[in-house]
Amino acid sequence: MCRCPPGPSPSRLRLPLVLALAASAAASAAELPVGSPADLARAAAAARPGDALVVRNGTCRDWEVVFRASGAAGNPVVLRPQTPGGATFTGRTRLAIEGAYLEVSGFRFDKAQNGRGVPIVEFRGASDCRLTDCAFSACGDPHATSTRTIQLAHGSARNRVDHCFMTGTLSMGMGIKVGDDAAGRGNTDNRFDRNYFRDIRRLSPNGQEPVQLGQDQSAFGEIPIRAVVEQNLFEAADGDSEVVSNKSAGNIIRHNTLRDCQAGLCLRGGRDCRVEGNWCFRTEGLRVFGRGHVVVNNYFEETEDGIGLPAGQYRAGGFVDRASSGSYEAASGVLVAHNTVVRPKKRGIDLGRDRGQVHQGVPKNELPRDVAVANNLVVGDRGILVQVSGAENVRWQGNLVWAAGQADAGLSDPGIRRADPGLVRDGRLWRLPRTGSPAADAGVALQEVSRDIDGQDRTGPPDVGCDEISGGDVVHRPLCPEDVGPSWMRGKP
Repeated sequence: MCRCPPGPSPSRLRLPLVLALAASAAASAAELPVGSPADLARAAAAARPGDALVVRNGTCRDWEVVFRASGAAGNPVVLRPQTPGGATFTGRTRLAIEGAYLEVSGFRFDKAQNGRGVPIVEFRGASDCRLTDCAFSACGDPHATSTRTIQLAHGSARNRVDHCFMTGTLSMGMGIKVGDDAAGRGNTDNRFDRNYFRDIRRLSPNGQEPVQLGQDQSAFGEIPIRAVVEQNLFEAADGDSEVVSNKSAGNIIRHNTLRDCQAGLCLRGGRDCRVEGNWCFRTEGLRVFGRGHVVVNNYFEETEDGIGLPAGQYRAGGFVDRASSGSYEAASGVLVAHNTVVRPKKRGIDLGRDRGQVHQGVPKNELPRDVAVANNLVVGDRGILVQVSGAENVRWQGNLVWAAGQADAGLSDPGIRRADPGLVRDGRLWRLPRTGSPAADAGVALQEVSRDIDGQDRTGPPDVGCDEISGGDVVHRPLCPEDVGPSWMRGKP
């Protein structure tokens, strides 16, 4: 019998083929010069996957353009300047992104406005597209502050906005449209990450949120859009009381850093969202409305409040005036676990505050209910560390509170232990000591939480608070300007 030597494995056969195809695609990619809006339209119409539309460096004044083309997975059609940061859109500006596998990269937007209540950049029916490495300064519509500077709408799915910088925005920053009309349907599975928001000042009582996920929680908060907001940095981002405003369902807000914001994170409504592993320094903390949310592994230091579940105007499934998008749904079915709150100014964890207050003619008489509060660590020398103004069916387990100085420990419950955890300063954070803390191994096991804020595994009985004493690798940490924003800025706007 003839015994031939074995041939190469199928995977070894495929690799040269893949490399050959990639080389062929690279060889056929073209750079199409763009010097005007008309050039851009012609180049986009002629573009093939892998092509780059290259805008001449300089000022692009009053450009209102549509970037409509079709790329391919791993081979997008790219719109970029000659050099990163080299071209600036200004004046009456509008850029619509329409198509699949498109990328817009490396532009400046300076005082880009249009005064018509429409976005500066809009994903319109876009899928698998990307806006990256761009800087926005003093952009938006000061006469319509709820107008989003960057908007995803009209069935835009699986898009990414990343490594962008926003400062001095005159209206809302980044937002996803959610509703039952053509603009609001199908905007799912989008992501905002590694963006840098800085020095955003409030111009009106409402409407300049840096990030908004939906607009009307009472009417459309049930719609799952599965957005991810992660690893963004917010510094002095005070345009609205809500830095990230959630008004839809199934979203994740994680590993973001907030510093010196006269605002906070807010689950303004919606359902089944997860807020995890965020660092909040000198902010307004986190407010929670809606149902089925999970709030775990967050760190709050010197915030006005830590975590609040205020009273609402209606309960899940109850009556709500659909004409009012300002309605508040009292929290229900929420898990608040493994969070650390250090030196809050007013309250550490509170349930039912604002009870009886009237908003838009409707009193806030509905209380949070069916809430689990477990394994949280609250330490302070002022304010009330745990306050319950009213709540129904709350389960307290494994929490640890230590009131020093003028602080009031607040609620007494078997699920709240009072002891000094012995926190030590580790760089920019208060952490548990390596040994001897009453918080060590003092929590109850929760299947919803398998890691800590650093990304380290929780082992055995978990430690109380956001930090697990561990020698494992640190995956996540508070962000600095060098970690986010456009690569060509190198953290220096």
